[in-house]
Amino acid sequence: MSVPRSRRLMRKRAFQLGMPAALATTLAAFFLACGSSEPRIHPTREEVLGDWSLVALSREPLAQVETTTKVITGHALFNQDGTYAGEFAWPEFPDRQPNKITGTFTLESGVLRVRPDGQDTLELTSEVFLQGEYLAMKPMNGNSFWYYYKRTKGGQTPSSSFSGTTKYKEAEAVASCRRIRLGMTRAEVLEIMPEPVGRISYKKNRKEKEKLVFPSRADASTPPQLVIDRKTGRVEEVVCDANYRLTQK
Repeated sequence: MSVPRSRRLMRKRAFQLGMPAALATTLAAFFLACGSSEPRIHPTREEVLGDWSLVALSREPLAQVETTTKVITGHALFNQDGTYAGEFAWPEFPDRQPNKITGTFTLESGVLRVRPDGQDTLELTSEVFLQGEYLAMKPMNGNSFWYYYKRTKGGQTPSSSFSGTTKYKEAEAVASCRRIRLGMTRAEVLEIMPEPVGRISYKKNRKEKEKLVFPSRADASTPPQLVIDRKTGRVEEVVCDANYRLTQK
């Protein structure tokens, strides 16, 4: 009989804390029986590295995570060298500018500390947990919400120490973006561009839109992104970097 992954993970952490095998197994079974099929565990630094996409927002901790947030979208990128890039956007309010944060981070004993660039006295702190395949964050600054993220890909090498391959791939994404023309179909776009790292659905002038966001350097002011009209399925806006933009008149 196979043991559920969540129970194996809980039991492994108990072993790491020096608990006897019988007690570790009993505790794992107990927590799973109390209503949550995925226990919340403080992650190690290595376990949070990578790119995470916001999938749920709740005033109470969730036993089962489901994609529930449509009002706000977000990403959090944790790099190996301790650099951080995060973004929140409001698809239903296209006139509201996204909130972007870049800086450095530390993670110790389940407490995440992000220090934004240029803010020597500001530190954003959150308690973080791994819950199955999700990363749960609870800000410690009075914010009453729980933020749930799901991994979208592994960590990127930060711009200060790019490998040749990473430099090439990201430069290629921008160069490929400049081949996109207004009116192209989604299928034509995906033959040229790499896999999107973000998809944002929203309404503008009562029309359904979808924004596709593509890989970019952590220090890029604007990642390559396209806006596709949901009804026609065709591109109506192209942004490759801060200096290149195509928009329908």
